[in-house]
Amino acid sequence: MTTTDSSNDDNSKLNNQVTLRSLNRTPSGHIKSNFALELLNMFYGAKLLHCPDDKTCKKITTVKTVLQPTPKGVSMLHQFCLKMGISNIKDLKIPPILNSSFNSMKLMEFERHSRTDQLIHNTQSDKILFVLIMGPKMNIWSSMNEPDSISNYGSSLSLRSKLNKSNIYAAGNQMQSTLEDSNAFLAYLRQRQAESPGNDTDEDEDILRSSDSVKTEKVIVSPFHHRFFTNPDSDSHVQYYVSNKGLRFFTSKTVRRDNKDQTVKNCFSGKALTQYLMDCTDLMYIRDAIKIANVFLEENWIEFQSIPSQTFLPTKDAIYTLTDAGMKLVKWNNSNTLDLADVTDENLGENISFNKTLRDPALKYLFRNFLIDNMCVENLDVFDDIVDFQKKMKILKKMVSLKDREKKKYIEEIQHDSIFDELKSNQLQHKKLTIYTAINKLLEFCLSKIYSIFAMYVSEDAPNEVNIDSKLRFQVQNYVQKKVRFDSTVLNVSDLKKRCLETTEFNGKLITINSDPATETEKKENVSSNLTLNLKHLREAENPPLSPTDVIFGPKLKFLDDVCTFYEEIKRKVYRMMEVDSFEKFLNSEELKRNYIF
Repeated sequence: MTTTDSSNDDNSKLNNQVTLRSLNRTPSGHIKSNFALELLNMFYGAKLLHCPDDKTCKKITTVKTVLQPTPKGVSMLHQFCLKMGISNIKDLKIPPILNSSFNSMKLMEFERHSRTDQLIHNTQSDKILFVLIMGPKMNIWSSMNEPDSISNYGSSLSLRSKLNKSNIYAAGNQMQSTLEDSNAFLAYLRQRQAESPGNDTDEDEDILRSSDSVKTEKVIVSPFHHRFFTNPDSDSHVQYYVSNKGLRFFTSKTVRRDNKDQTVKNCFSGKALTQYLMDCTDLMYIRDAIKIANVFLEENWIEFQSIPSQTFLPTKDAIYTLTDAGMKLVKWNNSNTLDLADVTDENLGENISFNKTLRDPALKYLFRNFLIDNMCVENLDVFDDIVDFQKKMKILKKMVSLKDREKKKYIEEIQHDSIFDELKSNQLQHKKLTIYTAINKLLEFCLSKIYSIFAMYVSEDAPNEVNIDSKLRFQVQNYVQKKVRFDSTVLNVSDLKKRCLETTEFNGKLITINSDPATETEKKENVSSNLTLNLKHLREAENPPLSPTDVIFGPKLKFLDDVCTFYEEIKRKVYRMMEVDSFEKFLNSEELKRNYIF
C-alpha cells in the first residue's frame, strides 16, 4: 500500500492505492485545513492518540504538539490490516509499528447499527461485557505492581506476510494450482533447493519464535507503563495498555458518608471504569462509555459507595463496588468458572438457533470469536457486508420511487395551475434537489460497497477469500470486472442546484425558475413568455421524458441490481456453510460454554 500526502491552501488530500491482479482500489479523501485540528482532537478524545510530552494533556491546542499513537490506536490499525488482508497481499508491507511494543492491546469490539451507528446490545451481551471488563480476577492496583505482560500481536501478521511470499503458501487458487500441477510443484522444489539456505530460514525461525515471545523470552515492558500514570486516580490521558487484566481496583478508599469518613474496600472510581472503556474498547465517545456504565448500575451489578446519585458519575470522587449480583457474574470466588450444571449439550441446540445467533449481540460476539480462532471469520464478515449492502439497496430503491412520485406530482401541479406560483415551484425544486443528493450518496456508497466486497472476498486474489463454487465466482468476476459505462460522471451538487433552480425541462421546452434576485425582472419576462407554451404541451403529455437524473442514475441502478442478485447467492451459500459446519462446532465449543451466561 502506498500513501501520498499533499496539501494546499484549501485541502489536504489523502490517497491509498491497493493494487491486486484483478482490481485496483484507490480510496481517497479530502480534509479541509481548518478542520484538521478538530479532526485530530476527535482522534485524541477517542484515545487513539496521546501527547508523550504531557501525559495529562486534555486537548490539542497547537499544531506544534507532538503526538503518538496509543495501544488502542495501534490495535485499530492492526484490525484494519487484518480486515484489508494486507498480510496476504504480495509486496504490501506491514506498518513497522505493528511489530513494536505499542501493539499490546486486544480491543473489545461492539456490534453497531449499520445506519445510526448506535451500539446494539441486550442483557446477555451486557453480562459478557461486564465479565470481560472486570477481568479474570480482581486487579488490585499498587505502585509496587510489576508491569503487565504484553503480547506480540504483530507477529501473526508478520508470519502470514512471510509465508505469503512463497507460492506454496499462497492463498486460494494459487496454492491449489501449485499442488495439483506436478510440474509446477517439482519446479518449486528445485527452486527451493537452489536457494541459499541461510537467510530465509533464519528469518522464518525468528518470526516463529516471536509469535510465542512471551513464553520464550523475558517480559517486554510497555512504553506506556508508568507507576504514577497507571494509578486510577491520575489524570493521565491513557492508563491501560492491555485489556486482559481487567479494571483496576483500589484495596481501600476513604469516602465521606453521612458526615463521617468511612473506608470502602475493593472498590473502583467512576473515572476508572470510563477510562477502561475508552482505552480498551472501540468506543469513540465518552458519552457511550457513560451509557454502558449506567447499564451496569441499572442492572444492580455495581453500586454507589460515596456520592449518592441515580445516574453514573465518571469522576474520581464517585466510588463504586460490586454488588452480590455482580460478584455472582464474575465468579472470582469460584475460579472464574461459570456454573453450567443446568446447561447440557443436549439442550444447547434447543435453546440456540443459528438465526438467533446472528441476531443476538451476545451470541454473535462469541460466534465471531469462535470463527476467528478457527480462521474462518471471513464467512461472517462477507455475510454482514452483503446484508449491509442489501439494506442500503432497499433504501436506495425507496428513494428512487420517491423521486418518481415527486416528479409526477410536480408535473400534475403545474398542469392544474393557471397562474405560475414561484414560491411553490421553488419549494418543489428544493425538495427535488434534496432527493437527488440522497440518491447520489446512496448510489456512490453501494457502488463502492460492491467493489469492496468483490476485492476482499470474491476476486481470484482476494486476501480474505470465501469458499464458493468456481462457477459463481467466475460469473461475479466477469460481470464486476467488465468495462461498465455509466454514460456520464456524477454532477457536482452545486452545478445541479444551479441547473435545477434555473430551468426545468418538459417535452423539450424550458420553464425558467431562477430565484436569483439580481435577475428578477428578466425572470418574470422569461416565465411569462415560456409558461403558456409549456403548460399547453404538458396537458397533452402522459409520460414525461427522461430527465438528466434518469440518464445519470439509470445505468448505475441496473448495474447495482444485477450484482445484487449475485451477492444474494453468495450470501445464501455462506449462510449455509456456517449453519452446517461452523455453528454445529460452536454449540459444542468451550467459547460458548465458558462465556455465555444463561
